Amino acid sequence: MADAAEVTQGAASGAERASAAASYALLLIFTALLVWGVLGFVEYLFGLTLIAPLQNANFPPAVQFMHWAALTTAGTIYLAGYALRWRQTPFAMIAVFAMLWTMCVIETFDFMTAGHRYLVFVAECILYPAIAAFLLKSRRMIRHFGGDS
Repeated sequence: MADAAEVTQGAASGAERASAAASYALLLIFTALLVWGVLGFVEYLFGLTLIAPLQNANFPPAVQFMHWAALTTAGTIYLAGYALRWRQTPFAMIAVFAMLWTMCVIETFDFMTAGHRYLVFVAECILYPAIAAFLLKSRRMIRHFGGDS
């Protein structure tokens, strides 16, 4: 039978593994957002469809531009902040999440017609605060970004 120290150590190593997995997932997510944003901008600005059509015909040009700007900004700030271990990355991402959420509200309630739009909206409303909390409270991310823990 395991003693309390072994159980505590196992739980801690499990939490560390989960935290590591989450941090790697964020790298993948923000890499995907950056690539999606850049490909969207290339298509928006030059009319070149490199993989698949990315423009939403329901979005006015200014909304479409802001959509690609928000995605590209999110990916760039997170990946650069992570690579440089920029201490302000978690706080910059909160500002980015506010921008992404604002765009999501505008797109969802004013322009989108897809049946799943509200599900995506709810998912974003949950994910942004969850990611922000992880960036601000996770020991792994605090250490990575040069926090005091």
